[in-house]
Amino acid sequence: MIIPPISSLHSTNQPAVFLRDSTWLSIREALISGQDITTPIGNITFCTEFLSDKFSDPGTGLDLSITGGIYKRWFPKKAGWLKDSHVKFEKIMVRDVPGPDPTTKEEIIDYMERIGEAVEAVTPKKDPGTGKRLIVVRFELPQMNKEWLNLRVSPNQDGLDIKALWNALINMPKPDVEEYTMLQMFFGVWG
Repeated sequence: MIIPPISSLHSTNQPAVFLRDSTWLSIREALISGQDITTPIGNITFCTEFLSDKFSDPGTGLDLSITGGIYKRWFPKKAGWLKDSHVKFEKIMVRDVPGPDPTTKEEIIDYMERIGEAVEAVTPKKDPGTGKRLIVVRFELPQMNKEWLNLRVSPNQDGLDIKALWNALINMPKPDVEEYTMLQMFFGVWG
């Protein structure tokens, strides 16, 4: 249950959230065990995420770590983005630098959503018998050199038209940003 701000109850004039025992136990267990949790509470979603410099994908056996970056979840703004799709958005990696989180900027959000839609449009809906693939799209903006966009697939490219995906990504209009932004997006396909 969510209670709107009541100045006599809350000195900060912020809303209060009252949890059911089962919801609190879920949140408490996640906090104790160091696990991420996302749970609906009324008309909002409570989310706690433990940021990490490591990412493991059991479906492909890929283990990554980064110095100066963090892997985290990201939630798009478009309703139904990649919902019921053969492409699942797994995580993003962002550089851990001072300043605002680039994944909250409208032009970056729009670009990330278009990248996901391009991955979905170009990859076959049905697994051609190769098993799960992890597609990693890395971009740096503003575009300062020819290496600003990178595309990788793990464990291999079998069943994917990498040239078509590359063309879709490279020809996509880029957002005009002033602050340096580097992101990696991880998409699971067929798994």
